[in-house]
Amino acid sequence: MTSTAHCSAVLGVVHSVAHVQQTRHPRHPNRGVLVHTLLKGLGLVQDGAVMEVADRDLAEAEEAIEEFHDPGYVGALKRASEVRESDDESSGDVQGKGMVDDNDEDIDSDDDEACDLEDLLDRRLPTLTRPNAQYGLVDDCRPFRNVYSYASHVAAGSMLAARRLADRTYLRAAHWEGGRHHAGQSQASGFCYVADVVLAVQELLHSFKRVLVIDVDVHHGDGTQEAFYRSDRVFTLSFHMDGPGVFPSDGAGCFTKRGARAGMGHNLNFPLHPGCTDELYHYAFSRVAMGVRAVFDPEVVVVVCGGDVLCGDPVGELNVSLPCMLQCLGYVRDWNLPTLLLGGGGYDDGLTSRYWAAATAMMGVTPGEVEGECVTERCRRAATGEHPPTGADPFDTHAFPVLSSDAVRRLGTRHLSRMPSTIPPDSIPDATYRKFYPYSFAPPLPALPPAPHANTLEHIQCLVHVSLEALLRVEGRDRRARGA
Repeated sequence: MTSTAHCSAVLGVVHSVAHVQQTRHPRHPNRGVLVHTLLKGLGLVQDGAVMEVADRDLAEAEEAIEEFHDPGYVGALKRASEVRESDDESSGDVQGKGMVDDNDEDIDSDDDEACDLEDLLDRRLPTLTRPNAQYGLVDDCRPFRNVYSYASHVAAGSMLAARRLADRTYLRAAHWEGGRHHAGQSQASGFCYVADVVLAVQELLHSFKRVLVIDVDVHHGDGTQEAFYRSDRVFTLSFHMDGPGVFPSDGAGCFTKRGARAGMGHNLNFPLHPGCTDELYHYAFSRVAMGVRAVFDPEVVVVVCGGDVLCGDPVGELNVSLPCMLQCLGYVRDWNLPTLLLGGGGYDDGLTSRYWAAATAMMGVTPGEVEGECVTERCRRAATGEHPPTGADPFDTHAFPVLSSDAVRRLGTRHLSRMPSTIPPDSIPDATYRKFYPYSFAPPLPALPPAPHANTLEHIQCLVHVSLEALLRVEGRDRRARGA
């Protein structure tokens, strides 16, 4: 097990004014500025804990982008970077940024005579068809000026942080401009132009045998899942919102997606319904994440910390508080493994920046400090303005009575199936429940209660129970493959 004794420092952060400027995303151009202002103002970034992206890092990132991403997509991204500055500014709001014609004029929607539909289509259609649409460079991924440079800097930051974990410079590393988990090999998606999570994991695989990716963004990390769906060296675990109309809507984040070929059993999705509360989220995370850690036995962890998971985000619809998310991240910290923290979504700049600042404060401590008063104070200052859950102190480590990571480690994998459960052993799942969770085992599914409401503890207990059963079924194969 890696410990701080082998590392030069506990936490390093990719942090520089130039990098923040180069990674400004048009959907949230000021978020990075707020994040790094908080980090510096609260004293969370020290001189010895700063990573700056150099020209060599940028060159290596561009090389990795060209190796992983489809050549046609990379070419389209480079061509899209040539959007003229005047066009970029005249495109208005974020989703309207793109390549427009020189003769494009403002159209008054109230004036029918001024709005010639045929003329409008003639001017706009090129941005809705090839080559842009072929590579996803439309709608929420419309091209903007210097988009390829932006993508390269995002990838460079995540890969740099990964390398500093590999060479034991830091025990934990954070790159809050990263976490673009929707981008595919040949297309952009969901405000993501580069698969920096994938590139960072590939960098880690040069030095570590097994990588665990935990994605707690409110949206499913479909791009990351797709990249490692057939790998047994990467376990992808995602807690995300699911439901009608929730992005991405291709079904990739459903519970039954378990991996393929060598990677069978190395992908676990935990879909949550809108309105999921602290109690339910924490119950699911504490048991499933620790179960995955015990079974997969990772050497390094990557966490995608999308801020849109928080209550108050204008896009996400979960009812999860900042203290609850810090509690969940605290379990990962207590594993004392090399950990890469990446950003992701988050559409309330203030809320997301407080979340990431508080996470930086909590992760930047030594194991001996974990229960110390100094850590409590750092987190409290970073999270100023957030309301604690009713009847609970958000900085009380005992606010949620669950097994600690040490307790799970002592219990061992073979005892996970004996964890207490309120599921009636004689319950028989009905057709409705099997329709929504048609996961098949051999032997059959464990007993489940009939079609509980989506946001009840009973429902979450069912999914946790089935998830742990699934993990136990791949344990023997993994142990044999590792010669254990």
